[in-house]
Amino acid sequence: MRVLIFFCFFNIFYIEAFSQKKGIENALKADKLYRDSNYVEAEEYYRKSQVENRDFKSEYNLGNSLYQQQRYDEAKSVFDKLSNDINAVNAEKSKAYYNLGNSQMRKNNYKDAILSYKESLKLNPSDQACKVNLSKALQQNKIEQKKEEQKQQDQQQQNKDKQEENKNQNQPGEKQNNSKEEKENSSKGQNENQKSSEEEQKSDQQGKQEESKKLSKSEAEQILNMIDSKDKKAKEKLQLKNKKKASKVKDW
Repeated sequence: MRVLIFFCFFNIFYIEAFSQKKGIENALKADKLYRDSNYVEAEEYYRKSQVENRDFKSEYNLGNSLYQQQRYDEAKSVFDKLSNDINAVNAEKSKAYYNLGNSQMRKNNYKDAILSYKESLKLNPSDQACKVNLSKALQQNKIEQKKEEQKQQDQQQQNKDKQEENKNQNQPGEKQNNSKEEKENSSKGQNENQKSSEEEQKSDQQGKQEESKKLSKSEAEQILNMIDSKDKKAKEKLQLKNKKKASKVKDW
């Protein structure tokens, strides 16, 4: 029984040792490929190494091989995972945060890169390369903020110009309505003036007619007076004639 147990433990230890050895060999091969800038094959052997013998260094280099292939989102995931590895020491975490910041910078995610560089410096304050990159991230973030502010201002100006344009497009209709009202008022005024003129003409005509009537009456009176005068003269003439006849006759 003891022999059987011993054999089992030995077998497990042998398998683990063999697996670790295979993992180390794959990691070493991956390192050589990485140094030769053969990042695609290096990635392949780093992944094999992780299956057989997971360790911080080979996984960190896996992230680097992804970064060199410009697969920044995948690299970012690897470094983010390593920065939260509870078994990693501060120096290892600092490197993970640093490369996480580099991956975020490549994606123009400057705000997150600033946070990553700051975390890296907390763990390793003497890292000059990290300080330089943090300065660049701060500068780029400031530029992006100005661009965003300018973009917002341009958008506001465009909205304002559009409102003015819409307002100007609506004004001709208002002018047309005003012109129509002015035309109606003018026409109304002309009609009123014409009506007033007609009334004045009618009044003048009536005045002339009345004056004509008055003249006719005056003339009538004059004619009557002339008739009366003639009648009076004729009467006087007749009386004078009768008087002469009477003088020729004697009285009794």
